Amino acid sequence: MQKTLRGIKGLTLMELIVVLAILSVIGAIVLPNFFGITDRARLRSDIQSTIVIRNAMELYRIENGNVPAGNMNQVFTLLYNGDFLATSLTQDSTQVAGAQWRLDNGTVRLFIPAALYSDISDDLEPHERAVIRVNDRIVEGN
Repeated sequence: MQKTLRGIKGLTLMELIVVLAILSVIGAIVLPNFFGITDRARLRSDIQSTIVIRNAMELYRIENGNVPAGNMNQVFTLLYNGDFLATSLTQDSTQVAGAQWRLDNGTVRLFIPAALYSDISDDLEPHERAVIRVNDRIVEGN
């Protein structure tokens, strides 16, 4: 700090640059971690939605004696119109880019890229792993 002409103390330009540099370094460390948390939360939400969709399909099967047929968008429309789902969905309405709901042997699974799975795999419960496919492969622990 230096005295100005009027006797009031202030910061020099160099001190301000150093402070900005330190804040930039801290921001570069913190922001990627924050965004990683957001992606993980979105993926967890999609996993929970997949479980809800599977439960809706099971209720449909119990009431109608068969599983809904057609592509995913047709299945979602059928479940929504039959009051098995509270929200209208489409195959691509997942919250995570690159994730997609697909029919897999009569049940719904969330297909995700391997990079997304590696970020969250340690935090998943066995029932959550059961609804996921990574790069078209079954996740261990199913």
